[in-house]
Formats: sequence, structure tokens, C-alpha cells
Amino acid sequence: MARVTRRCIAGSVLAGTVLAGGSWLWGPERLAGTLVAGLGDTTAEVGARSSYPLNTAILQDNDMSAADRPVLFRYAGPGGFELPPTRAVALNSTATVVTGIQMAPQLEYLGPDGVLALARDIERRLLAAGWTRDPAAPNLTAWDDLPRAMADPAEPERMSWHIAIFRYGGMEVLFRLSRRHGRWPGPPNGAFLLNLLWNDEPLDQDASAVMYRLRLEDGVSRELWRPVDAAAYSARVRALLPR
Repeated sequence: MARVTRRCIAGSVLAGTVLAGGSWLWGPERLAGTLVAGLGDTTAEVGARSSYPLNTAILQDNDMSAADRPVLFRYAGPGGFELPPTRAVALNSTATVVTGIQMAPQLEYLGPDGVLALARDIERRLLAAGWTRDPAAPNLTAWDDLPRAMADPAEPERMSWHIAIFRYGGMEVLFRLSRRHGRWPGPPNGAFLLNLLWNDEPLDQDASAVMYRLRLEDGVSRELWRPVDAAAYSARVRALLPR
């Protein structure tokens, strides 16, 4: 995806956790390694610092699947945090520079209570790392309204509901719930997704606008989406991030 919208932001990490509800346990002996990535990293840097056998030679720009086996994911940039064991990772990139990460922190279907427990667990991790919840973020859905909305057969497949937004400088993590009938076993409800990206635009604007302008300023072809120099582009992205 070359474009990013408020309803469905590109750029994914599937993870699981041990919740109070005790729906599952994923021991460290079953993990395929550690994946460590941050905004502004090149895919080569991600591969060098990760123990997961990341094949950087086959990674493509835009939505790219970086890992398809359970890993331990760490966000390595400012406001760094660690998620519970992660099932798969997809990164959004330009010229091998990471500009977005999407996370769906579950390995199996979770009902509304399980999703709420998972969201609270991850919220505690973000707050401990210095992120703040945005109480004025628009277009959020209350937890009490989710079961009714998700059970409504009139809602389309992949419909998303925004639950919360957390900020660290110009970065944001968006919590959203998405209907994924064809992807998860069990009841036809949804996957809990997190999106991490740079966004200094108002919430009602396209969150990719900042990166899109940078691509153009750095001499990017509209067709190839390639800046003249990947290292310089990486430095430019990192310069935007909070210290």
C-alpha cells in the first residue's frame, strides 16, 4: 500500500500475550528469535540487530512481511517498548527505510473481554515507556459499543474501529479492532491491531502526508518511490523523531 488512511493504516505485527484470562501460553522455547525495529531504521539494520533470520534480500518496499513465525518484537526507537511474543511482522518502508509498523497482538481469537485485557496490558507497557494517551482523539469507539458493532452482519469485512491513540512526540500508536472473518478461526469477530507511525498532521488528515512530502523533497520518483540516497533518507526520518 502506498497510501495510508485513518480507517486502515498500512505498514503489522501479530503478537500474543499471557492474559489474566489465561487463554494461552507461548513459551520462549517456541519463539523463532527476536525482531528489533524502529522508525527510520533500514531493513539491513533491522536484520543485523535481530536474532530472527530476516531475509533482507527479498524484502520489498511498502507493506512487507518481515516475519511469519512467532518472535519477540521490540520497538527500538525513542519511547522503545517490548510486546509479548509476536506471530508475524509487516513493515512499511521506502527505499528500505522503515516508516511504519503494524501490530496485531494475538495468536488466536480473543473475545471482547480478552481483547480488552490485552489492550490494557499493552497500554501499561506504552505508558511505562513514556507514551501518553490522547484523550481528545476524534472518532474513537467506546469499548461498550464494540460487541454490538462487531456482531452486526451489516458491517463489512475488515471494518475497523479506532479504540485509542497514544503519542510520543510526533509518533503515534493507534489501537483498532478489525473484522477478519476469513483470517481467524472461531466466532466471526476481529483482530486487535496496533499501528505505529510518524504523524505530525491533525488526526483528520492522511497520516502518510509527512512521509510523502519527504519522499518528494528527497528526489523520489512518483513511480519508484525511491529517494536518491537511502542512508540520507534514513537520517532525515530519524531527525524527525523525538530524542
